[in-house]
Amino acid sequence: MPGPIRDVAQRLCDAGHGVWWIGEGLLALLRGEPPVAWVLATNAAPDDVPRVLEHAIPSRRGGAAFVVPSAAGPVDVQPLRWGSQVEGDLAHAGFRLLAMAWSWPAAQLVDPYGGIEDFVADRLAAVGDAAAALAERPLLALVAARLIAEQPLSLDPALAIALREARTEPLARVPAAALRREISALLLAPGAGRGVALLRESGTERALGLRSDAGTARLVDAMPCDLALRLLAWTAGHGGNRLLGRLRFAPECRQRVGQLLQYHPVEQRLSGARRPALRRALRRLPDGAFAALAELRAAQLANAGSEEYAEDARRALAALHEAVRALELEADRAAHEPVLVWRGRDVILALGIDPGPQVGEALRYLREQVAKDDKLNTPEALRGLLDTWRLSRASGADASP
Repeated sequence: MPGPIRDVAQRLCDAGHGVWWIGEGLLALLRGEPPVAWVLATNAAPDDVPRVLEHAIPSRRGGAAFVVPSAAGPVDVQPLRWGSQVEGDLAHAGFRLLAMAWSWPAAQLVDPYGGIEDFVADRLAAVGDAAAALAERPLLALVAARLIAEQPLSLDPALAIALREARTEPLARVPAAALRREISALLLAPGAGRGVALLRESGTERALGLRSDAGTARLVDAMPCDLALRLLAWTAGHGGNRLLGRLRFAPECRQRVGQLLQYHPVEQRLSGARRPALRRALRRLPDGAFAALAELRAAQLANAGSEEYAEDARRALAALHEAVRALELEADRAAHEPVLVWRGRDVILALGIDPGPQVGEALRYLREQVAKDDKLNTPEALRGLLDTWRLSRASGADASP
């Protein structure tokens, strides 16, 4: 525990209050991972916390929790709600993996419900009756999916049944911020597909307003660890726009999902476009968006099997890849070509011709010559090169000096 966090715990202890480290930070430490959050439970009364910790800021109504700034990051200090000892609050932690505490300063693990047993077995089980836990805290359905996405945990049979049979209406009363936080963490977890599959199988997904298909979990796993792209993979065609709006995802995230959705499926939106139109479309897309859309579509088509429409779409996607690659090579060449002091109108005046393909040919020739010798990039030298080029075209000879 970093020194500044220990100082917060010790100040509560010095004032005569019990202190316990609880929550997912403790679970992360058991897994050998650095804790990203610090939650201290205390039997200090809500009115006593700001007296002992003068910088404590109420973060929930009625003094249910406080945030204490520290040099090691914010500390969440929570007065006990279910008695004077931590075991009462641990009974309401939802899952046995989270129903453990580390007492301060005794440095002892408090594990009244078998959390260590579940930790060793890589199992997710409810504290007590699973149905009652879900009824008390509807958000636990999403927490379960997120925990399974973060670690390959097996689902306790009683919890699996309770998730399938739980009433989903109470999820509508869960604050949008809490739902958004759990969904974002789930989709960015290493096993996001496992979490998505559990949401679908348990019916929790329907309560959120989505109806994905059986291949969606594999599709989410096939995506890079990018929230907008995984949101699109999970929600596209399944009611995602309503979900993103209801949960108030950040405007930039919603905008990026909207931009991606506008060009999805990419082989239908862009295939067959002429080079100028394709170039304009690629410029409108955010950086890396075409690669992301192509990857998403390739994953979708891989899940589609060998149906005729999928084969046609794969061929169209491959052709689109080739067209985009050709534009990229063309842009790369243009970036390395010399910038002439002359433009197309100068060539038109020098040659006395009308605008047309001949002007482009002459400019390409001039750039080739200047690339060999940049001293030729003057009006006088370019005029001489044009005379050589015109004579060579008239005689059919090579115009190179």
